[in-house]
Amino acid sequence: MGRMNLNKRRAVGVVVLGLGALALAVRLTRPRRLPLPAPRPPASGIGYVHPIVPSTPVVNPPPPTCRARDLRDVARAARQSEKKIADAAAHGDKQGAPATCHQAADDRALAAEVDLLARVTSGCVARDATLDSQWNLVQSAAVALDACADCTHPRAARTLSCTRALELVTAAEKATP
Repeated sequence: MGRMNLNKRRAVGVVVLGLGALALAVRLTRPRRLPLPAPRPPASGIGYVHPIVPSTPVVNPPPPTCRARDLRDVARAARQSEKKIADAAAHGDKQGAPATCHQAADDRALAAEVDLLARVTSGCVARDATLDSQWNLVQSAAVALDACADCTHPRAARTLSCTRALELVTAAEKATP
């Protein structure tokens, strides 16, 4: 091998000196770590502990539009909507329609029904302790109906969503006192 000429040796020396200076600068500018405080011994005799004050549970009555009777009405409406939407889903495209299918009058009408159900149920979710789970089920059914009514989804997925919506409505009706 050939010998390095003087310029190459100088370049290598400059690079090595530069890396050394960089390492030294990093080491000098790094913040020092403070020693960790000594661990405290476990508290064996705690002086005063505030006692838990028992209180009577409060169940707020449901809003006037969110009672069991209203839940049954919404569940019935969801069942009726599911029948119409399931029929449309059964006759839909096997692979799903293009996005322009949302402009059809039938599709807009079904979407409006689902939106109305979603608004009614969302207004009653988490409003009273006695019917919360039932309203949650009906709200989930409205979400499933939304997927069922979406004409861009494949027919099998739409049918499955319709079936799930019907199951959720049935569970809510059975659980309603």
